[in-house]
Amino acid sequence: MSPSAYRDYYRHISSFETGWLVDVAVEAPGSSPRLIGTGPSRDLQHRRVVAPRYWHVPQRVAIDTYTHQSPWISGGLLAEGTYAKVYLALHKPTAQQLAIKVVYIARPLDAHICEALINELKILEKLARLADSAPFLLTPASVDDKWSWTSPAGFLHITTPFCPGGDLFYYQGCLDSEQLIIVLAEVALGIDFLHKHGIVHHDIKPENVFVDAEGHCVLADYGAAKLLNAKAKIERHPSGKFVSTLAYTAPEILKDREYDDAADWWAFGCTILTLLQGRVYFDFADRKQYLRSYMKLLKTLKPTMRAIDGCLDRLIDLVEGLLHPVPAKRLRGKAVFDHDYFKDLWMAVPGPSSTGGSGLEPTMQTWEAIRLRLHKPPFSVIHAVPTDRGTEKSVCKEWPSKYGSDQRYLIAELVKDGLQLPVDDACDAVALYHQSTIG
Repeated sequence: MSPSAYRDYYRHISSFETGWLVDVAVEAPGSSPRLIGTGPSRDLQHRRVVAPRYWHVPQRVAIDTYTHQSPWISGGLLAEGTYAKVYLALHKPTAQQLAIKVVYIARPLDAHICEALINELKILEKLARLADSAPFLLTPASVDDKWSWTSPAGFLHITTPFCPGGDLFYYQGCLDSEQLIIVLAEVALGIDFLHKHGIVHHDIKPENVFVDAEGHCVLADYGAAKLLNAKAKIERHPSGKFVSTLAYTAPEILKDREYDDAADWWAFGCTILTLLQGRVYFDFADRKQYLRSYMKLLKTLKPTMRAIDGCLDRLIDLVEGLLHPVPAKRLRGKAVFDHDYFKDLWMAVPGPSSTGGSGLEPTMQTWEAIRLRLHKPPFSVIHAVPTDRGTEKSVCKEWPSKYGSDQRYLIAELVKDGLQLPVDDACDAVALYHQSTIG
């Protein structure tokens, strides 16, 4: 199908007469009450279908809209974690495809999970207010001026845009040099934006970098995120617990030392290695093995990277700088953007140059063009994300706590922080999913 024919088809299916999910343009609404899970975001005020800027294949889920009276249609189960599930859903009135994270909060949860959820809600609320300026970050998606609510059945819902390209786990070991530099530039801009607003992601890895409908990368999953204190440091939990993925955890975290946003740049370096090798580099069974052996792996880093086909010396130098064992000497922020590896980044910005680039010098002007998404996305074809349309492995109400004996109710903990969640019976993603699988 030619691009022009695709555009005509794209406009045709916007009416939902064919029963397919479609991509739509979104516009920001005005101000709204300050409730957790409400407020300005990328909400849809006027349905306006536009042709995609680049050739891509969006996710399509065949659904018979005639048989559904509800404004919501379930698209299946996208993912399942320890205490949360993520569902794909279509909101018909606004034509939005959404990923809905669901947690059953009517039962007591482990205190550590409660704190993580409250922290995630606070960070998402902050990002919702900054959504229009937040580059390459997954921000909340509002429906009827809400992006988070509880259902009468006791399920917490958090809505974000659906990213049909999956996560970078699917692309590790498969990126060419042109794709890789754009992927790394987009992720670096997302990390830097979080840090400038006092947020440390704390769990950067390929699985937490999604590919959106335009083929761009967005950092996601803020469940482990931390807020920097007045001294730009991270305050450790009194219990000593923390949430992070061992293979991407900076050594200063495991050594129980004071640390800051340099931990994210270490994880960024580990992510680069995974994308290059197709496997994690610091593959340790536990914390003790990590602390005993990570320095040995750092010494073999350069020869390991040189053995990777097509790996540039500039990229090796970047990764070595990101994986410096001393946080104060680790590359971060502007030092990353000014690194020689990104000196050819301007080639990715379209322009009149005969070489296909914009002719911009490798300065912050180029980075600003990338931040504004003036470049071609790293992924021109979006691969479909598989969804489970069958029976779930477990029912949310039966999920056990796997962390400890200190059990708390999330709503009570929110009240302590002066926060509240709206209650809405318009959508219960779990019930919607089960209804869609009946028969």
